[in-house]
Amino acid sequence: MDVSHAPSQLPARALPGLIQGLAGLAWALPLGMVVCVQTARQIGFWSLGPWPAVAVTGWLYLCTLRLPSSFNPGSSWDGSLRRSRSLALLLWGLSPFLYWHARLPDHPWFTLMTGITGVAGWWLLIEVNRFLPAAAASFEDPRLTHEVRGLCHVNRVIFVLGGLVWLMVRVLAQPDSLPAPAERYGLLLLRLEAPLWMFFLVAPLALTLACLWKTREAAWRELLRRAGLQ
Repeated sequence: MDVSHAPSQLPARALPGLIQGLAGLAWALPLGMVVCVQTARQIGFWSLGPWPAVAVTGWLYLCTLRLPSSFNPGSSWDGSLRRSRSLALLLWGLSPFLYWHARLPDHPWFTLMTGITGVAGWWLLIEVNRFLPAAAASFEDPRLTHEVRGLCHVNRVIFVLGGLVWLMVRVLAQPDSLPAPAERYGLLLLRLEAPLWMFFLVAPLALTLACLWKTREAAWRELLRRAGLQ
């Protein structure tokens, strides 16, 4: 992604919000994934109803609100932040459907809403990896900028490939409308579901969290430097 239009230096008033937003995302993203998946699969949090998913997605939305705008109208960072906030708000609104889908898994409306929730979460991860390089470029640290830009580019590619593989698995899992060879491939992919999840979701998510934390540390060092404490 081209980050040449990102601001070279954020105002001092923007640094606390950036630090809090990035740190919050580093916790809310993995926790939100675990809680939402467990809720939809009726594995955990059953006695608490939809509230764990509502709480963690609401926290995720608040974290995106803490992130400052780029102070450079029309920049790629500004657009990614707007999309991230909209997607986080959508996740918050759809989160109760995860619980109702677990209770009524054959209901088409709840299944559709759960699918939309999954797509929104997948897209949110892509958008986070869009604005992180621009956030890192706001600090005079070429090494950090290069590292975050490279990792986020790899993450976006893996997330997109993962979405395509997931779509292919869903199509091949419909045996009634496919020939026998395609059905065999579908069964093979279903058996490989766990390692595919590890490669296409867990691994890039871990790299995303590392980039979030590295950028947050750079913002913290910059805040201390401006306060004369470093």
